[in-house]
Amino acid sequence: MNVKIVNLIDFFSFVVSLFKRAITKDVIVALGYPALVELLILLMVAKLRKVPVVVRETHWYWPQTRISRLLWYIYLPLLRHVDALLTPGLASFQHW
Repeated sequence: MNVKIVNLIDFFSFVVSLFKRAITKDVIVALGYPALVELLILLMVAKLRKVPVVVRETHWYWPQTRISRLLWYIYLPLLRHVDALLTPGLASFQHW
């Protein structure tokens, strides 16, 4: 079997299992960057069910790589739709 097809099947099974688990929760706690796909799915489920979303963000700076600069324009608008941001320390809290 083609590797791309196997990866696509694994991705769809992951999305379905994540959706099934999240649909029954009262509060959703999601990981921040680099788990953008999971965050997007969980944010969608939370908005459909009207439950709060908490994002656990551990960055106290934003990496200056090309991919991080590109993903920033996707990630920052997503964070504006969450209910709370959980950070591990003062540097991370001040950054966000």
